Amino acid sequence: MTDSSDNIVNKYAYDSFGKVLSQTETISNPFKFVGSMGVMDDSNGLLYMRARYYDPSTGRFISKDPIGWAGGLNLYGYVGGNPVNRIDPSGLLEGLFPGQGPQWHHMRNLIQACPEKESGCKSGNWFYEGNSSAHGGYRSYRGTGSNRGFQCVYYNNGTRVDNREFMGTYDYSPPYNDGGTINIPSAIGHVADDIIPWLLFGN
Repeated sequence: MTDSSDNIVNKYAYDSFGKVLSQTETISNPFKFVGSMGVMDDSNGLLYMRARYYDPSTGRFISKDPIGWAGGLNLYGYVGGNPVNRIDPSGLLEGLFPGQGPQWHHMRNLIQACPEKESGCKSGNWFYEGNSSAHGGYRSYRGTGSNRGFQCVYYNNGTRVDNREFMGTYDYSPPYNDGGTINIPSAIGHVADDIIPWLLFGN
């Protein structure tokens, strides 16, 4: 955390579930772990995530999910045990969607590292899946290996589609094997983690 002159005033280190490993503070700051999403430290070791309190020392909420089983089978779980890739600042949707709501859903696409030109997908960890009707009918490539989860979409002239409506959508649960064939268990996860949020919130 820096001041208006870019001097570091506060420093924090966390484990993946938000437990503070070390901190140096020169000014008071309630916005720590996932603080950019409005989550507040309640000064008692708990984090206020709107609908309920989260205990980063255990990686669990301290009360049941108020939306019940719609939020997943574990009523106390945080982000399905996957805090590296998911967030749940509302305390409601951790078991149903990666992230929460349109803002966080759209931020998933910033994870991707798509080549600026289609020619960059002609070799390496990519396969061409054809023209995607869900992405304006433009040319779509899926990542494999280290690019797994990435979807890169290109206009017919080979330039990358960066328009949010039609750009490639990062998959939390890629439905393909690296060879491009459908993986049935992954495809089921793809429906819950990727397609339903896409239908609800757009790209």
